[in-house]
Amino acid sequence: MGTAISTFAAPIIAEAFGWRMTIRFYLILLIVFALLVFLFGDRK
Repeated sequence: MGTAISTFAAPIIAEAFGWRMTIRFYLILLIVFALLVFLFGDRK
């Protein structure tokens, strides 16, 4: 599902803000989710 959302959302975001900002947005999103998994994920 994430790939499908990226496939349709990335060009729209890139058209509005540029590809450089789109990559930054996805990078920030990736860091936020990695942090959430680190904080709330299973410790086993």
